[in-house]
Amino acid sequence: MFGNVGVADVDDCCHFLIGGRSGEAGYVRVEFHDVYSYRYMMATIVFGMLYALLQMVFKFYSFNTRKSIIAGDGGLLFDFYGDKVITYFMATGAAAGFGATKDLQGSDSSSFYDKGYASASLLLLAFFCSAIISIFSSYALPRNYM
Repeated sequence: MFGNVGVADVDDCCHFLIGGRSGEAGYVRVEFHDVYSYRYMMATIVFGMLYALLQMVFKFYSFNTRKSIIAGDGGLLFDFYGDKVITYFMATGAAAGFGATKDLQGSDSSSFYDKGYASASLLLLAFFCSAIISIFSSYALPRNYM
């Protein structure tokens, strides 16, 4: 189901999410912004990217200055709980994207729905990567916090 994801696939997903492409479900024309599940999926992608950028800024700062932005154990707790929240947020966004695409698609096999599946698949891949990172932060918490 997931197959190989290339640059063209990522480009199509970006056009699907940002460009607001449309497809037809039955006799009704469906656009990206009309489907709340697609909006939720887009929000999870944006929040996941913002959290990743925030984590990169924190890590670069602590690497360069040898001290943490968040004093004490707050940084560890922020990593621990932030990873958990973002991981589950991405999982629900991917599920919403898959569910909405399946419900809207019916028997129509338009490229609009293929792009919906591709976007949800990439978000599911991001969920798996975030879950692995969340496990690592779970191991780091008791070693450094207690």
